[in-house]
Amino acid sequence: MIGIISKADLQVHSKYSDNPREWFLRRIGSSESFTEPKYIYDTAHAMGMDFVTITDHNTINGSLDIAHLPGTFISSEITTIFPETQCKIHCLVHGITEVEFKDLQGVRENVYDFRKYLLDNNIVYSIAHPFYAVNDSLTIDIIEKMLVLFDRFEAINGARPEVSENLTKIILNSMTPERLQEYANKHDIQPISDDSWNKMLTGGSDDHGGLYIGAGWTETPYAKTTDDFLNFLRDGEHSPKGSPSNSLKMANTFLKITSDYYGSRFRSPNENLIASLLKKFTDTKTETEKKNKFKVLAERIAAPFVWQKHAKQMSDTEKLIFTEIIDIVSDKENNSDRKLLKDTLEPAEYKYVMISQVAHQLLYKFSCQIAKKIKAGSIMGILESLSSVGAISLGLTPYIAAFLAQHKGDRELRKFAAKFDDSGVLSDKNRSKAWVTDTFNEINGVTRTIKTLANLAYENKLDLTLVTCVDEYTEEKIPIKNFEPIGTWCFDEYTSQVLSFPPFLDVIRYFEEQNFDEIIISTPGPMGITALAAAYILEIPITGIYHTDFPMYVMNWTEDPLMRELTARYMKTFYGNMQRILVPTEVYRTNLVEMDFAREMIDVMPRGVDLSKFNKEYRSEHFWQAFDLDNKFTFIYVGRISSEKNIKVLFEAFDLFIANGGEANLALIGDGPGDDFDEYKKKYKRNKNIKFTGKLNGELLSKAYASADALVFPSLTDTFGNVVLEAHASAIPAIVSTQGGPQEIIRTNQTGLVVDCDTPKGFAKAMTRFVNDNEFYLSCKNKTQECAQHYTWDRVLEILMKF
Repeated sequence: MIGIISKADLQVHSKYSDNPREWFLRRIGSSESFTEPKYIYDTAHAMGMDFVTITDHNTINGSLDIAHLPGTFISSEITTIFPETQCKIHCLVHGITEVEFKDLQGVRENVYDFRKYLLDNNIVYSIAHPFYAVNDSLTIDIIEKMLVLFDRFEAINGARPEVSENLTKIILNSMTPERLQEYANKHDIQPISDDSWNKMLTGGSDDHGGLYIGAGWTETPYAKTTDDFLNFLRDGEHSPKGSPSNSLKMANTFLKITSDYYGSRFRSPNENLIASLLKKFTDTKTETEKKNKFKVLAERIAAPFVWQKHAKQMSDTEKLIFTEIIDIVSDKENNSDRKLLKDTLEPAEYKYVMISQVAHQLLYKFSCQIAKKIKAGSIMGILESLSSVGAISLGLTPYIAAFLAQHKGDRELRKFAAKFDDSGVLSDKNRSKAWVTDTFNEINGVTRTIKTLANLAYENKLDLTLVTCVDEYTEEKIPIKNFEPIGTWCFDEYTSQVLSFPPFLDVIRYFEEQNFDEIIISTPGPMGITALAAAYILEIPITGIYHTDFPMYVMNWTEDPLMRELTARYMKTFYGNMQRILVPTEVYRTNLVEMDFAREMIDVMPRGVDLSKFNKEYRSEHFWQAFDLDNKFTFIYVGRISSEKNIKVLFEAFDLFIANGGEANLALIGDGPGDDFDEYKKKYKRNKNIKFTGKLNGELLSKAYASADALVFPSLTDTFGNVVLEAHASAIPAIVSTQGGPQEIIRTNQTGLVVDCDTPKGFAKAMTRFVNDNEFYLSCKNKTQECAQHYTWDRVLEILMKF
C-alpha cells in the first residue's frame, strides 16, 4: 500500500564522524560514532523511514557506503564559519554529488561564499541545531545574520532537549517581513527572497550511537523516488516530526560509544574491566541472545579467581570499588529485583537507575574513607584513596557529560529567545525557583528564615520549592523536595551537626526536569555543593545567601588561623561561582567586597520579624518564677550555648558584673553541642542567678522575650542576629558585639549598646549601665518596637524573588 507521506531522518551519523565535539569523548580519545552505515540503513527502514541518508561531519564516506542501496542520497553535515567572528555553525546538505561536496569543502571557511554556492547550485540544505553554540562564539548579531542568510532550519533535533527545541521555535516563529528587512539592512545582507521570513523547518535524530535512529525525521508528501523527495524539500513542502532528547538518552549514547570504543581497542571487551561494565549496561539484547549459558556460567565461576589474583595488589579503596563492580557485572546480588526493574523501565531509565545507585554508594564510601584518612593525618592514605577516584567517576562521567552537552549554551539561548519573544511566553512567565539548604530540621536562624519565607511565598502563590537532603522531615504545606541521603556523618566534636550525602545525579536530574529559572543556595554543605554543581552544569542562574560567617565560626571553634584561612578560601570559591549573593547586613557586603567580590553582585537582604508572635503583650511579671528566678532585672541569651557564639565571654562578663556588686538574673534559652554545654551547666548548677531553660518554642518563647528586661548576645560570627530583632519586637533592648551583623540592628545608645566582646570587661560594663541607669534603660526600651517595625518579611521576600 502506497502511503500519503514520505519520511527521512535528515541527520544521522556513522563511524565516519570521527571528530567528537563532546569533551567526554575527546578525553578518552574516542571517535564520535562507531555505527556501521549498513546498520543505519536497516534501522532507519525498520523505524519507518522511506529514504535514508547519512550526515557525517565534513565527509560523505558514510553516504557513499550505502549509495548503491535503493532510496538513498548523499548528504553531509558541514561546518561553515562567519569570518568576522570565527563563529562556527553546522549546515546539513542533501542530495549532493561528490564534486559538489569537494567544492563545498573549498568554500566552507566563509559562510557567505558557502551560501552563494548553495543557492547557485540549488542544493537542499538546513542549518543544524541552529542556535547551539558550536564554538562558544554565538551572538545576537550572528543569529540575526543567520536569519537573513538562510531560510531552512532544523527545528526538531533528536539529540537536543525539549527546552532547546521550544526556544528555537520561539526565535524562528518570531520572523516577520519587517523584521527580516530590518536585519538585512542592519547587516547589509541580501535575503534569499521576500518570503525568507517564513522559515522552512526540518527534523532529524542527530543519532551518533545507533540507539535512536529515526527519533526525529522530516515528512513530505508521498515521494516515489529520492529525486521527488529532494524536490519536495527544495520547494519547502515538508515539516519536522519526532521527539526531543533528554540527558538519560544522551548518556546512554555516550555509554554505547564508549563501549564500542573500548571494544574496538581490545580483542575482546571482556579483557578490559571498564569495557565489560559498559557493555553490560548498554546491552540491548537478552542474556540468552548475547551469550550461551555455559559461557555465562564460566564467567561467573571465573570472577572470584580474577578477584583473588588481583586483590593482594589493590588498596582498600580499590578492593571496595572492584567488589562493587564485579557484583553488578555478574548480577551477583538482587538478581530477581534487577530483572523486574529492567522489565519495568525504559532502557535508558533502567541503566540510569543501576549505574547511579552504584556510583552514589561508591562515592559516599570513598568520601568516608577520605574523611577517616584526614582525621588520622595519613597523607599517604589520602593519596592512595584519591588514586581510585577515576574508577568511581566511571558511572558519573557519562551522565555529567550528557547533562553538560544537553544544556550547553542554555543561558545565552534564553537571552536570545527573550529578545525575539514577541508573544511574551518567556517574559510573562512566573519564574520558578528552587531554594536549596543542608539545614532543615535544626532550630536556628537559617532554618527559621527559610521556612518563614517559603511559607510567605506559598501564600503569595509564588513558584518556590525548598530542596533539601535529610533523613526525616515533617510534612508541611509548602512545596518541598527531599532527597533521601546516601549516607550521613557528623563531627565528633559537634554531634548535633549531621551532614547528609545527597544523590548527586538525582539532584541534577530533578533540577533539569523541573526546569527551574534560578537556584538559590543557603548553605555551603554537601547539598549546597551539589546544587552549585547542578546549576553550573545546567546553566541555571545561581543566587547564594551568605547566612553564616564560617571563617570566624571555624576560628572560634578550632582556634586555628590556618583552618580559618582555608575556610575563607573555600567560601570565596563557593560563592565566587554565583551570579548574585545576598548578605544580611552592610557589614558583610563590605567584607565580601574586601574579598574581591564585585559590589554590584551583592544585595543586602535583612531578616524580618513577625510582630504578632513577638511583642510586649506577652509580658508576664511572674514568668521567671517558674524557673526559680527572683523577681529582678533579667538578662536573657537566646541561641546555641557553644563556643562559636562567644558564650565564654558572656559567662565571664556576668561573673564580673556580679563581683562588682550587680544584681540581676541570667536566663539562657537553648541548648548546645558537645562538652561546652555540659561544662557550663555543671559549673553554674548551684548559681541561683543563672538558669538554663533549654529550648523554648511558640508562646513560651514569646513570653520569655517579653518578660525579660534585656537581651545579651556576644556572638562575633552571626551575620544578622534574628534574636536581636525578636527582642526589639518584644520591647527589650540588647547588648551586642562590635563584630558581625547584629550591630546594624541596634541603634547605638537608642535601642541598645554595641560593645567590644573580645574580653568580658566591656560587656560587664554595659550590663551594669542597663541595671543602674534606669532612665537610659527605659529610653532604649521605648524605641525598640519602632525599630523592629521596619523589618518586614514581605520586604525580605521581595528582595529574594527579585532576580
